[in-house]
Amino acid sequence: MRWVTFQELDAAAREALERGALDEAEGLLRQALSLNPGALPVRINLAACLALQNRAGEAEALLRDVLEDDPNYLFPRALLATLLAQAGRMEEAAAEAATALRQALATPPTPDAADQLVSALALLDDDQGLRQLAATLTPLAGRLGPETLL
Repeated sequence: MRWVTFQELDAAAREALERGALDEAEGLLRQALSLNPGALPVRINLAACLALQNRAGEAEALLRDVLEDDPNYLFPRALLATLLAQAGRMEEAAAEAATALRQALATPPTPDAADQLVSALALLDDDQGLRQLAATLTPLAGRLGPETLL
């Protein structure tokens, strides 16, 4: 099937990511970005796709580009903290996670951003950060998955 619009490419790429068809998802995401290079969510999805393919350096570069365009975008900052922690770069990961936590405490995060931040804080064994985030997330409990609140 040939995708013709940015929205169709984006939807097909997200579906391919959910299926674990990473090569297909990457191709679709790159096509979508050729139509709309400024689409931050598509750039973040491409970074996630690259990370899942063990291409952390490329993923990190994309996330840093996204954060340069929008430093207050919580999800990519939390994803970057997670990638850095997984790579054993704990000081850098802790700095990104601290910034993400300050953002999340100031403005309640979306469920996806909250889940990603919980992952980063857990990898960093940041119990205090997890407790602070839990206090912020408790009023949002109906919108979050049970694993986020644990």
